[in-house]
Amino acid sequence: MEMIKDYTGRDYRTVWEGPKAEFEDRFETAIIRRLLSPAPGWFLDLGAGYGRLQPFYARPGRRAVLVDYAVDALQLAAQNLGERDDVHYVAANAYHLPFRAGAFDAGISIRTYHHMNLPERFLEELGRTLGGGARFLVEYSNKRNALRLVRYGRRALRRDHEHYGGLLFGSHPRYFAELCLRAGLEVVRSEGTGFMPRVVERVPAAAAPLGLVEWALDAALGGQLAPMTFADVAKRGRERPSQAESLLELLCCPACGGELDDEEAHLACGGCGARYPRVGAVVDLRHPPDLHTEP
Repeated sequence: MEMIKDYTGRDYRTVWEGPKAEFEDRFETAIIRRLLSPAPGWFLDLGAGYGRLQPFYARPGRRAVLVDYAVDALQLAAQNLGERDDVHYVAANAYHLPFRAGAFDAGISIRTYHHMNLPERFLEELGRTLGGGARFLVEYSNKRNALRLVRYGRRALRRDHEHYGGLLFGSHPRYFAELCLRAGLEVVRSEGTGFMPRVVERVPAAAAPLGLVEWALDAALGGQLAPMTFADVAKRGRERPSQAESLLELLCCPACGGELDDEEAHLACGGCGARYPRVGAVVDLRHPPDLHTEP
């Protein structure tokens, strides 16, 4: 059964307040800068929230589509970024992405994969929407991290997608790589971070020296034993990059895959007749409407 972590009604900006969050953000965004694809063209930010990462991937010749399940988060992103031709906002279910095959040339998904109870379906949809040779940066919770190895021993070494509780999951790196291969994706390189944030939370005054420890651990062990793993994955194949000139040319009906017509207040599918409303700057293409979500 598909389940979605729904942040509707929650101001996700508050997650990034305080010493621990600032510490995490510093090391996380440093990795993103190193691994993010520079390719021009259409860019997918899957799990974009309020657009926190948009400044890191914005560049000339690139058009970004910010995707999230929470419409209000995307509305906030639109409010913060203002009206512009190179950024679009689509509310969608990651298991039923409303995009044509091969639509994107690059992309990113941060702090989203660990909420997926069906990781293979998430990666299959991701692989379907990427063009041949496209690079995509996926962050996932590494269940085989140093702390869990000490705490749980062999359990941390099981090659699976482990349920931590609630709608939180950790993946073994090899299992993640196997699922990627099944989806037509290949892990090219990985980096990791997250060894010291819990210590910083308890001892905020020690953030500066702990930053040096984090830097050293990330460099030595990040790709293998860090709690947060950032995987640079490549779509196999040599399909031509997307030739779409507008967002509408990228979209398809998430229910049947049919073409969508723009009727101003909503988009209409010529195949199954489904209608998808516009909510301000956001196109609401979530499907199915009765999906079970967890707040």
